[in-house]
Amino acid sequence: MKKMLKNKKGFSLVELVIVIAIMGVLAAVAISMFNGMIQRSRRQADNTRAQQIQKAIVTYMAEVGDMNLSQMTSDGAGEPGVDVILAWLQEQHEVTFSDGSKDYVGPYLENIRNEASADNYNPQQSGMDGWKITVNTKTGEVQVEAADEDKISYLP
Repeated sequence: MKKMLKNKKGFSLVELVIVIAIMGVLAAVAISMFNGMIQRSRRQADNTRAQQIQKAIVTYMAEVGDMNLSQMTSDGAGEPGVDVILAWLQEQHEVTFSDGSKDYVGPYLENIRNEASADNYNPQQSGMDGWKITVNTKTGEVQVEAADEDKISYLP
């Protein structure tokens, strides 16, 4: 009986600790790589959303001729904020064209959650809480990018 116990082989405690440490290092590397992939996919999602918003604004400006986006405000005068623009682009609205005629336009953006809200198009990246929209009122060029806060600017 003693001979059977002596011939039985197994792993020592040191060998088991080394294997567990190696597995821990591999897990830490894998988690780090996974987090990097998540950040890249969020950045790509924000770039895609920025392109959607940019195309929607340019389409509106070309269709209506409203280079200052002034018809997006409730009173039809002044400059709307980013939240107003994003919500406005998700619904159909009656607008007045430069020749005085009126017609319905839109929606230019998909209404994701059945409620026209700027929250439907919030940036996904951490630290990015809004959009920076730059509109060139002469050329009709629009630039949209994720930012730490909502900001819209008009270039003459």
